[in-house]
Amino acid sequence: MNKITPEQALAYFQNYENQISKLLTQSYNGDRQLKEKVSKQIQFTLRYTFENWPSKLNKYREGLDPTIKVQGVERSNDQDNYISELKIMKNFVLEVKEELEFLNSINDEDIKLLDFHLSQHESKTVEFKEKTPDTVRKLAENIASFATSNQGTIYIGINKSGDIIGIKGIDTPEEKENFQRRIFGIVSMVKPAIRVDMKFMTRNSCNIVKISVPKGSEPVYYVDDIPYLRDLSSSRRATTNEVKELHQKYFEGLKIIFPSEDKQQEFLRDTLNCLSDTNLALFDIEDHLSNPNLNQLKYDLGINGKLLLELSSDVNARKLKLDEKLKELAEKLKDMESYQFYLGKEYYDRFLDNGRHISKGLEPLTRQIRDIISINYSKAEFKVLIEAAVVNLKNNWEIGRKYNIAKSDLETLRDSFRISGYEFHRLAFLPVQKIVSIQNDLVELARRLRELSTTKKFGQYILGFDNVAHITPEVGSCIRMGERIIDNLNSSST
Repeated sequence: MNKITPEQALAYFQNYENQISKLLTQSYNGDRQLKEKVSKQIQFTLRYTFENWPSKLNKYREGLDPTIKVQGVERSNDQDNYISELKIMKNFVLEVKEELEFLNSINDEDIKLLDFHLSQHESKTVEFKEKTPDTVRKLAENIASFATSNQGTIYIGINKSGDIIGIKGIDTPEEKENFQRRIFGIVSMVKPAIRVDMKFMTRNSCNIVKISVPKGSEPVYYVDDIPYLRDLSSSRRATTNEVKELHQKYFEGLKIIFPSEDKQQEFLRDTLNCLSDTNLALFDIEDHLSNPNLNQLKYDLGINGKLLLELSSDVNARKLKLDEKLKELAEKLKDMESYQFYLGKEYYDRFLDNGRHISKGLEPLTRQIRDIISINYSKAEFKVLIEAAVVNLKNNWEIGRKYNIAKSDLETLRDSFRISGYEFHRLAFLPVQKIVSIQNDLVELARRLRELSTTKKFGQYILGFDNVAHITPEVGSCIRMGERIIDNLNSSST
């Protein structure tokens, strides 16, 4: 038996709801044979939705077990049992329908993104593979090139012309697990390590595998010590000069005016940057539950977890008694990165709850570090940093508008808003005296840019939809806000 997709399951459960509602309008005796038939159909659908939905299946069986007391339901005699069980069945069906509607909304975005990619063919951010390469190295090179250049998506089961061919031999859970292990083995060839997200999809009755690769935090990624980057619609080796430029750009991005040679203060600054990035990543976590947003979010949280774990072992962390707090936070972030989403809205809700819990714990830790840090940036130094961030935002926007016809650049443009958001948010966390209002404005600007990187604000990739025109008013407003912040700094200096 092949799997039942959430879309098919939703149609089935709508039918079950209708049948149960009809039975509830009949007499106590009703149609017991039909009730049992519907009950078996519910269990059958649960068993084959995404191959297996054991938690829901067990919950349903337990709910109908007369030896188990169900809150709010009395079972005094046979007739009452019949009505009670119908009510339990209906409540359960409504609960499952709600979850399936949520899962379908997530799946719809994946399908729309696939359709958009098919219409645009291979690009700077999309790679099609008819089958898993016989030479696994080629897939590793594709992954490394995306991690170096920009987040990207690899579809296996689609040929170079954009025709869906499908993949054979990944129908059963065991076959899928073996295929997944093979892919993750290929991913391990990429250095530094990169975490990808892998999803099995069905389109036109064909199995497809989607691999989402985030933009890595390191300047260059390698396979067997050879650097790779994405160039137009292909992956290739990076030249010596290109590697040099990538490293130079990376370290310039890290460079920040810091008026102290004190190692302890450097430690506090680096910690503050990690807390700032984590704070912003979790700010609108509910808007990042579908890819590519979800995969990049998990990767960003994992990178901050890795950095905080390194900082927790710093001698200054132990001196300031911050080591255990940083280690605990790091472990929570790494758990968020490796979190597995199974079928069911409860898993998404748990992910959101974990993120919100971490977010609440950041505030006291941030205050503690800001109280310890003893350096302060001058307004002149602060202004230089903000001006540079605004210029970066303008340049990325001008490039995005100029190349609007090249739809493959849309994801690169969207990702630039995410990066700009982190940049402005870090500036808001810097210790600067007597400009609290400006720092609050920087936080608001960072959040608006972060929102622009989500599907909710940026818009979906749909044929005929002009994403650039859609976001132009909001981007223009963000740029003007950055310019006003600079003007306010000038005014406060006079």
